[in-house]
Amino acid sequence: MKRYYLNLNQQPSGQYELHEENCTFIEDSKNMDYIGYFSNCFDAIEAAKEKYPSIANHIDGCFYCSRPCNHG
Repeated sequence: MKRYYLNLNQQPSGQYELHEENCTFIEDSKNMDYIGYFSNCFDAIEAAKEKYPSIANHIDGCFYCSRPCNHG
């Protein structure tokens, strides 16, 4: 199980990235919102989409720490 955080700063690609707690690309904590403790990024993405429905179509997994959930 890992803790997941959503970067609330929109990336140049238009996406909002979901990160695992130990990701080297996680940004300043003031821009990160704790999503929860999950066994995989797929469940964490679903929780983030529920929490932020207005940006749900733009939430993506980090290429480095949540690669199975990254859609480029």
